[in-house]
Amino acid sequence: MVNETAVKLLNIQIAINDVVDTNIFEYLEELNDLRDQLQSCLKKGRKAFHISETSLGGKCLSIKVQPILNGQTINIEDISERVAARQAAFNAILEGQENERQRLASEIHDGLGPMLSTIRLKTEALKENFTTEGAKLLQEISQIVGLIDTITDDTRNISHALSPSSLKKLGLVASLHSLCENANEHSKSNIQFMSNGKKPSKKLAEQAKLNIYRVGQELLNDALKYSQAENINLQLTFHKDELLLTIEDDGIGFDKKKLQEKNGIGLMNIESRTKVLGGTFEVDSQPDHGVSASIYIPLSKETD
Repeated sequence: MVNETAVKLLNIQIAINDVVDTNIFEYLEELNDLRDQLQSCLKKGRKAFHISETSLGGKCLSIKVQPILNGQTINIEDISERVAARQAAFNAILEGQENERQRLASEIHDGLGPMLSTIRLKTEALKENFTTEGAKLLQEISQIVGLIDTITDDTRNISHALSPSSLKKLGLVASLHSLCENANEHSKSNIQFMSNGKKPSKKLAEQAKLNIYRVGQELLNDALKYSQAENINLQLTFHKDELLLTIEDDGIGFDKKKLQEKNGIGLMNIESRTKVLGGTFEVDSQPDHGVSASIYIPLSKETD
């Protein structure tokens, strides 16, 4: 049995009278989760389940299944507007975060940076006024200059992490390469970046570049923080209709069954940004066998 709303939402192209009493699995080729769970119900017994969000024909559906006498009911709801509103809200949050990062980066670059440079110049000038009799004090001043240089470098790195200026100047590939080079300077792991050198088939919007960069940044940070790896490889590959961002390490890995328990902020950020780009996020790992994570982003139309 079926009603007209279900026929419409399932994109069934025949009259409702011709659908009644036919095999439901004929209409579920694109709804893998629903099909698999219904087949499980046939083999193991009826049960209730809920597929909170799945895509079909450009719509986003919520599907609830309940057992009834001698059968099961399948309730289908179009939640496309709700999901779009949620996505718009998340996009606004991301935009707000990036605006705040750019503001902080500007404050650091334009405010703190020049002050440190001035202090360094004045300290260097002070050194020139000392003779050999003030050798000990001269050594202390040299140490101060060294500390100022370290702070200046750290400030520059923080500013770049908050708002990567190279993204607009040099592009996504060069920015990810620079990210890995900078991480190499402060890490015990050997970090390599690779790209196939091709350009995307469709022009990437600036916000898309920023989201992809942030995903790469988060993947690398997680690898450095948790993997204990000797080698970490980050790779960006452009194909005709998709972009592939992968990271692999030879670290301690983890049990995939406990991935949901991990559920950290970094992982949530990666998944959220990937959804914004219309892509998919996959992770493969085993204890003591490292981690391989992949982001697939479609390029069949302009990525926003």
